[in-house]
Amino acid sequence: MAERANTGEGDPLAAFFAATLSFVSNVTQDMVKACGNDPDADLIRTNGALVQNHLEKLFARTSEVYAGANAATRATVSEYLAVSDGVFVAATGEKTARSSLAKGIFGGGFFSWISKYLTEIKKIIRFIVTLIFHRVPDWLEDLLVLIDEIWGMIAELLGGVFGFNRREIARDISSGEINSLNEIAAMQRLKAVSREMDGSDDD
Repeated sequence: MAERANTGEGDPLAAFFAATLSFVSNVTQDMVKACGNDPDADLIRTNGALVQNHLEKLFARTSEVYAGANAATRATVSEYLAVSDGVFVAATGEKTARSSLAKGIFGGGFFSWISKYLTEIKKIIRFIVTLIFHRVPDWLEDLLVLIDEIWGMIAELLGGVFGFNRREIARDISSGEINSLNEIAAMQRLKAVSREMDGSDDD
């Protein structure tokens, strides 16, 4: 598989989507290379392709809705992408991960980090999708959790190849996922309270 280029043709949303797919595709390829002849390399390749496929479909659907968005929504999305610097986040994660993989020397934290990093990118994705759809689509949370689980399996497999305890890696990743879900739930509660207060002020 050829290395994926990170291009968005000047469109901030397309650029972020391209950077995210570049992160997943190129990091997965380097993971497979780092595994050498280990049989788990094929499992990592397969899981990476699944994550990429899910993201491509999510991005295609989101881009389709975005194409028909009004000027205010498009401006808000562009402003959020500029503030969050999503392209930089994805590109920096890719650069760091690929550098570590090229060296073939890892600390125990690398595997939970690589899993958590995609979770952080998905927070940006989640907010963008919510802005574009003006709500959280019913299917979004299930899809993002599925991506988390598949990507987490990749980290566990890679850790096992390099002699690390897969159960410990899985436990660290699971703890990170729970914390992330709790953060999202807390943010949703805060936004709900804020909306109620705004409504009270209007009255």
